[in-house]
Amino acid sequence: METMMRPVVNDTMPKTIKSPEEIIHLFNIKEVDDDWSFAEYKPSDTGKWAHDYHRYPAKFIPQLVERLIVEYISNKEAHINDPFMGCGTTIVTGISRGFKASGTDINKIAHLITKVKSTPIEPEYLNNKIEQLLSKLKYLNGMLFNDRIEPLLPQKHIDRINYWFIEESKNELGKILRTIYDENDQTIRNFFLVAFSHILKTCSIWLQGSTKPTRDLKKKPVKPATLPVGVELFIENDTIEEIVQFIEKELEEDK
Repeated sequence: METMMRPVVNDTMPKTIKSPEEIIHLFNIKEVDDDWSFAEYKPSDTGKWAHDYHRYPAKFIPQLVERLIVEYISNKEAHINDPFMGCGTTIVTGISRGFKASGTDINKIAHLITKVKSTPIEPEYLNNKIEQLLSKLKYLNGMLFNDRIEPLLPQKHIDRINYWFIEESKNELGKILRTIYDENDQTIRNFFLVAFSHILKTCSIWLQGSTKPTRDLKKKPVKPATLPVGVELFIENDTIEEIVQFIEKELEEDK
Protein backbone atom coordinates (compact mmCIF):
# COMPACT_ATOMS: atom_id res chain seq x y z
CA MET A 1 0.00 0.00 0.00
CA GLU A 2 1.25 3.43 -0.90
CA THR A 3 1.50 6.10 1.79
CA MET A 4 1.86 9.78 0.90
CA MET A 5 3.95 11.90 3.24
CA ARG A 6 3.84 15.65 3.69
CA PRO A 7 4.91 18.03 6.48
CA VAL A 8 2.16 19.28 8.74
CA VAL A 9 2.71 22.45 10.75
CA ASN A 10 -0.17 21.93 13.18
CA ASP A 11 0.78 19.04 15.46
CA THR A 12 -2.87 18.35 16.24
CA MET A 13 -3.10 16.69 12.81
CA PRO A 14 -1.55 13.33 11.90
CA LYS A 15 1.77 13.62 10.10
CA THR A 16 0.96 10.72 7.79
CA ILE A 17 -1.76 10.94 5.19
CA LYS A 18 -3.03 7.44 4.55
CA SER A 19 -4.39 6.08 1.30
CA PRO A 20 -8.05 5.03 0.99
CA GLU A 21 -7.00 1.37 1.03
CA GLU A 22 -5.09 1.83 4.29
CA ILE A 23 -8.02 3.58 5.90
CA ILE A 24 -10.38 0.74 4.89
CA HIS A 25 -7.89 -1.76 6.27
CA LEU A 26 -7.76 0.08 9.61
CA PHE A 27 -11.56 -0.04 9.84
CA ASN A 28 -11.55 -3.75 9.05
CA ILE A 29 -9.12 -4.64 11.83
CA LYS A 30 -10.53 -2.21 14.39
CA GLU A 31 -12.38 -3.93 17.23
CA VAL A 32 -15.64 -2.49 18.53
CA ASP A 33 -15.03 -0.32 21.58
CA ASP A 34 -18.14 -0.20 23.76
CA ASP A 35 -16.83 2.92 25.47
CA TRP A 36 -17.96 4.85 22.40
CA SER A 37 -21.61 3.82 22.83
CA PHE A 38 -22.22 6.30 25.69
CA ALA A 39 -25.18 4.10 26.64
CA GLU A 40 -24.89 5.03 30.32
CA TYR A 41 -25.71 8.70 29.73
CA LYS A 42 -29.20 10.03 30.44
CA PRO A 43 -30.87 12.93 28.59
CA SER A 44 -29.96 15.18 31.52
CA ASP A 45 -26.30 14.29 30.85
CA THR A 46 -26.37 14.74 27.08
CA GLY A 47 -28.37 17.95 27.42
CA LYS A 48 -25.99 19.56 29.93
CA TRP A 49 -24.99 23.21 29.82
CA ALA A 50 -26.37 24.81 26.65
CA HIS A 51 -26.75 21.58 24.67
CA ASP A 52 -30.50 21.27 25.24
CA TYR A 53 -31.38 24.84 24.31
CA HIS A 54 -33.24 24.07 21.10
CA ARG A 55 -34.47 20.97 19.29
CA TYR A 56 -32.44 20.12 16.21
CA PRO A 57 -32.61 17.02 13.97
CA ALA A 58 -29.85 14.40 14.08
CA LYS A 59 -27.59 16.26 16.50
CA PHE A 60 -24.91 14.25 18.28
CA ILE A 61 -24.18 14.33 21.99
CA PRO A 62 -21.41 16.46 23.58
CA GLN A 63 -19.81 13.37 25.15
CA LEU A 64 -18.83 12.23 21.64
CA VAL A 65 -17.02 15.51 20.97
CA GLU A 66 -15.36 15.41 24.38
CA ARG A 67 -14.02 11.92 23.67
CA LEU A 68 -12.75 12.97 20.23
CA ILE A 69 -10.96 15.94 21.78
CA VAL A 70 -9.29 13.72 24.39
CA GLU A 71 -8.31 11.12 21.77
CA TYR A 72 -7.05 13.32 18.96
CA ILE A 73 -6.10 16.81 20.17
CA SER A 74 -2.80 17.15 21.98
CA ASN A 75 -2.09 20.83 21.35
CA LYS A 76 -3.83 23.02 23.91
CA GLU A 77 -3.65 25.92 21.44
CA ALA A 78 -5.63 24.02 18.81
CA HIS A 79 -8.49 25.75 17.00
CA ILE A 80 -11.50 23.47 16.58
CA ASN A 81 -13.60 24.04 13.46
CA ASP A 82 -16.86 22.41 12.40
CA PRO A 83 -17.69 23.26 8.74
CA PHE A 84 -21.22 21.85 9.17
CA MET A 85 -21.86 22.98 12.74
CA GLY A 86 -25.65 22.53 12.91
CA CYS A 87 -26.83 23.61 16.37
CA GLY A 88 -23.26 24.01 17.64
CA THR A 89 -22.52 20.91 19.74
CA THR A 90 -18.88 20.90 18.62
CA ILE A 91 -18.51 24.65 19.10
CA VAL A 92 -19.94 24.72 22.62
CA THR A 93 -17.99 21.63 23.69
CA GLY A 94 -14.75 23.04 22.30
CA ILE A 95 -15.25 26.31 24.18
CA SER A 96 -16.16 24.46 27.38
CA ARG A 97 -12.82 22.63 27.10
CA GLY A 98 -10.91 25.88 26.79
CA PHE A 99 -10.29 25.78 23.02
CA LYS A 100 -11.00 28.38 20.38
CA ALA A 101 -13.82 27.10 18.19
CA SER A 102 -15.53 28.20 15.00
CA GLY A 103 -17.96 26.82 12.46
CA THR A 104 -20.24 27.49 9.51
CA ASP A 105 -23.70 26.38 8.42
CA ILE A 106 -25.98 27.35 5.56
CA ASN A 107 -28.99 27.21 7.91
CA LYS A 108 -29.62 30.66 9.42
CA ILE A 109 -31.49 29.19 12.40
CA ALA A 110 -28.51 26.90 13.08
CA HIS A 111 -26.28 29.98 13.05
CA LEU A 112 -28.54 31.80 15.52
CA ILE A 113 -28.80 28.80 17.86
CA THR A 114 -25.04 28.25 17.86
CA LYS A 115 -24.35 31.94 18.40
CA VAL A 116 -26.65 32.02 21.42
CA LYS A 117 -25.32 28.76 22.87
CA SER A 118 -21.71 29.90 22.59
CA THR A 119 -22.07 33.54 23.69
CA PRO A 120 -21.41 34.08 27.42
CA ILE A 121 -23.87 36.24 29.36
CA GLU A 122 -23.36 37.29 32.96
CA PRO A 123 -25.81 35.04 34.87
CA GLU A 124 -27.38 37.66 37.14
CA TYR A 125 -27.84 40.06 34.23
CA LEU A 126 -29.48 37.30 32.16
CA ASN A 127 -31.77 36.30 35.03
CA ASN A 128 -32.90 39.92 35.42
CA LYS A 129 -33.62 40.21 31.70
CA ILE A 130 -35.61 36.97 31.71
CA GLU A 131 -37.65 38.13 34.70
CA GLN A 132 -38.36 41.42 32.92
CA LEU A 133 -39.55 39.62 29.78
CA LEU A 134 -41.71 37.13 31.67
CA SER A 135 -43.18 39.93 33.78
CA LYS A 136 -43.95 41.94 30.66
CA LEU A 137 -45.59 38.96 28.94
CA LYS A 138 -47.67 38.18 32.03
CA TYR A 139 -48.70 41.82 32.30
CA LEU A 140 -49.63 41.86 28.62
CA ASN A 141 -51.45 38.55 28.87
CA GLY A 142 -54.77 40.30 29.40
CA MET A 143 -54.27 42.65 26.49
CA LEU A 144 -51.54 40.93 24.46
CA PHE A 145 -54.01 39.56 22.00
CA ASN A 146 -56.10 42.66 21.46
CA ASP A 147 -55.48 45.50 19.03
CA ARG A 148 -53.16 47.52 21.26
CA ILE A 149 -50.09 45.68 20.00
CA GLU A 150 -49.33 45.46 16.29
CA PRO A 151 -48.10 41.95 15.38
CA LEU A 152 -44.59 41.83 13.96
CA LEU A 153 -45.02 39.68 10.84
CA PRO A 154 -42.09 39.79 8.37
CA GLN A 155 -43.84 40.60 5.11
CA LYS A 156 -41.23 39.02 2.88
CA HIS A 157 -42.10 35.67 4.48
CA ILE A 158 -45.84 36.24 4.87
CA ASP A 159 -46.83 33.53 2.37
CA ARG A 160 -44.86 30.91 4.30
CA ILE A 161 -46.22 32.20 7.61
CA ASN A 162 -49.77 31.94 6.31
CA TYR A 163 -49.02 28.42 5.07
CA TRP A 164 -47.87 27.11 8.47
CA PHE A 165 -49.93 29.09 11.02
CA ILE A 166 -53.61 29.59 11.60
CA GLU A 167 -54.73 33.21 11.89
CA GLU A 168 -55.03 33.28 15.68
CA SER A 169 -51.60 31.72 16.31
CA LYS A 170 -49.99 33.91 13.66
CA ASN A 171 -51.18 37.12 15.30
CA GLU A 172 -50.38 35.99 18.85
CA LEU A 173 -46.86 34.97 17.85
CA GLY A 174 -46.42 38.25 16.01
CA LYS A 175 -47.26 40.19 19.16
CA ILE A 176 -44.82 38.15 21.24
CA LEU A 177 -42.15 38.73 18.60
CA ARG A 178 -42.86 42.45 18.75
CA THR A 179 -42.31 42.33 22.53
CA ILE A 180 -39.00 40.49 22.09
CA TYR A 181 -37.77 43.09 19.61
CA ASP A 182 -38.41 45.79 22.21
CA GLU A 183 -35.28 44.42 23.95
CA ASN A 184 -32.36 46.73 23.10
CA ASP A 185 -29.54 44.35 24.04
CA GLN A 186 -28.94 42.27 20.90
CA THR A 187 -27.29 39.41 22.79
CA ILE A 188 -30.32 39.10 25.07
CA ARG A 189 -32.70 39.56 22.14
CA ASN A 190 -31.02 36.69 20.28
CA PHE A 191 -31.37 34.56 23.40
CA PHE A 192 -35.12 35.24 23.46
CA LEU A 193 -35.42 34.64 19.71
CA VAL A 194 -34.07 31.11 20.16
CA ALA A 195 -36.69 30.48 22.84
CA PHE A 196 -39.28 31.88 20.44
CA SER A 197 -38.04 29.62 17.63
CA HIS A 198 -38.24 26.62 19.96
CA ILE A 199 -42.04 26.91 20.30
CA LEU A 200 -42.87 27.61 16.65
CA LYS A 201 -43.32 23.98 15.61
CA THR A 202 -45.82 23.20 18.36
CA CYS A 203 -47.68 26.45 17.63
CA SER A 204 -47.93 25.66 13.91
CA ILE A 205 -49.73 23.00 11.87
CA TRP A 206 -46.42 21.27 11.13
CA LEU A 207 -46.87 17.52 11.66
CA GLN A 208 -45.50 17.21 15.20
CA GLY A 209 -43.72 13.86 14.85
CA SER A 210 -42.02 14.70 11.56
CA THR A 211 -38.75 16.47 10.81
CA LYS A 212 -39.87 16.93 7.21
CA PRO A 213 -42.05 19.92 6.25
CA THR A 214 -45.46 18.24 6.34
CA ARG A 215 -48.71 19.96 7.30
CA ASP A 216 -51.25 18.38 9.64
CA LEU A 217 -54.53 20.11 8.90
CA LYS A 218 -56.22 18.32 11.83
CA LYS A 219 -53.64 19.49 14.36
CA LYS A 220 -54.67 21.88 17.13
CA PRO A 221 -51.67 24.20 17.56
CA VAL A 222 -50.45 24.88 21.09
CA LYS A 223 -51.16 28.39 22.36
CA PRO A 224 -48.10 30.67 22.01
CA ALA A 225 -48.28 31.36 25.75
CA THR A 226 -45.79 28.48 26.09
CA LEU A 227 -42.96 30.92 25.33
CA PRO A 228 -42.23 31.62 29.04
CA VAL A 229 -41.68 27.88 29.57
CA GLY A 230 -39.15 27.87 26.74
CA VAL A 231 -37.28 30.80 28.26
CA GLU A 232 -37.24 29.31 31.75
CA LEU A 233 -35.80 26.03 30.44
CA PHE A 234 -32.80 27.98 29.20
CA ILE A 235 -31.62 28.83 32.71
CA GLU A 236 -32.24 25.44 34.26
CA ASN A 237 -29.40 24.09 36.42
CA ASP A 238 -27.45 27.37 36.29
CA THR A 239 -25.81 26.22 33.06
CA ILE A 240 -23.78 29.37 32.43
CA GLU A 241 -22.20 29.31 35.88
CA GLU A 242 -21.37 25.62 35.42
CA ILE A 243 -19.52 26.34 32.16
CA VAL A 244 -17.56 29.19 33.75
CA GLN A 245 -16.54 27.00 36.70
CA PHE A 246 -15.48 24.14 34.39
CA ILE A 247 -13.30 26.38 32.21
CA GLU A 248 -11.66 27.97 35.28
CA LYS A 249 -10.87 24.48 36.60
CA GLU A 250 -9.38 23.37 33.28
CA LEU A 251 -7.20 26.50 33.04
CA GLU A 252 -6.02 26.02 36.62
CA GLU A 253 -4.97 22.42 35.91
CA ASP A 254 -2.99 23.56 32.85
CA LYS A 255 -0.77 25.90 34.88
